[in-house]
Amino acid sequence: MRGCGDGRRLLFLHGADSNALEWRHLIGDLAQKGHSCTALDWWSGGWTDRAAITRALEAQPTPPRPWELVRAHAMSFLEQHMDDGPVVLVGTSLGGAVALDLAASHPEAFEALVLIDAGGQSYKAPAPDVVTALAPIALTVKRIAAYLQKRSPDEAVRLVAAHRDEPGWLEAGEQYLRSGSYARAVGPDLIRTVQPRTLVIWGERDPILPLSDAYAFERDLPNCAGVRVIPGAGHSPHLEDPRPVIDHLHEFLDSLP
Repeated sequence: MRGCGDGRRLLFLHGADSNALEWRHLIGDLAQKGHSCTALDWWSGGWTDRAAITRALEAQPTPPRPWELVRAHAMSFLEQHMDDGPVVLVGTSLGGAVALDLAASHPEAFEALVLIDAGGQSYKAPAPDVVTALAPIALTVKRIAAYLQKRSPDEAVRLVAAHRDEPGWLEAGEQYLRSGSYARAVGPDLIRTVQPRTLVIWGERDPILPLSDAYAFERDLPNCAGVRVIPGAGHSPHLEDPRPVIDHLHEFLDSLP
């Protein structure tokens, strides 16, 4: 998904087991203001090819390390398709943890970072060792949830689950659960090393990741531009109430040197 323009270049990372359509309400408006927007499907969501990463993880002992391969995939995408200089990286939910990992590992590639109800300070999951141990049970729940979501009368729910008929979707999910989650790789220690200027946007009533996490990011990020709270919104303010999210993004982008 791309917008054309001469402004900033933005790369969007969707949440856990979601897809690039998650950004549909933001990209059009940002493109109209001259920004170039790309939404990347990252393993294990969206319509990206899962096979190579999944095979590599299957060969690793428990727990495998998917973040290393996700990082390599994202940086390869940047080098091949967005190689004209640093970009603004936008990540939501688990995609926020991915964004933090990328920004910490390759600060030269990103001029700024936007976190929307991002994982990293906490995760909506048990401790990593518990996630690894319960992976087979969680996979069954995941399969049932996907079946129901794809048949939901709510179009927004169906769009989030639209990729879950793709080849290798379930196998990729199994390897992610076996890893124990990004909590093994991204936490406060890593967050304190993230150098790009960062804006934190949060839904006031997020039932998954608490608003207190937003202020923990403000405390721990070395170059935080502040927290913007979306009144009444839950875990996905960019879907639930996109207008103020867009306004905060415009303000932040305009403030960058």
